[in-house]
Amino acid sequence: MSPNKIRPTLPGRTHVTGPGGLSAAEFAAWYRDRSLEQWNALDLRAIAKLADWIVAAHKTGRQVLVMGNGGSAADAQHMAAEMVGRMLVERKKPLAAVALTTDTSALTAIGNDYSYEDIFSLQLRALGRKGDL
Repeated sequence: MSPNKIRPTLPGRTHVTGPGGLSAAEFAAWYRDRSLEQWNALDLRAIAKLADWIVAAHKTGRQVLVMGNGGSAADAQHMAAEMVGRMLVERKKPLAAVALTTDTSALTAIGNDYSYEDIFSLQLRALGRKGDL
């Protein structure tokens, strides 16, 4: 199997890309193994604490604002949709959740008029309220 290739992204960070030249089955095995490493590294206590914060926000009428870049933008949208929708159990009142990745007009206007680095912070300042998560 080819070694991973590491390429720079932001200053001080690197991004590991998948090995090239693999068959579909070899790549699937490599991808599964990397995914399992990530799942096994999850801090379940931190996730439980986050769940408590989400419940507290819901009980006090606050919203959850989520965001991400690239594939994480899609994850943010999925997460918000699950919170507003069913997400495993029926609720009397849906969770208030907004993905800040969905308004392409805001994203491109902020990126153009200010900076791409500001696309989420300006939306948080405009839409976020004290107690939101």
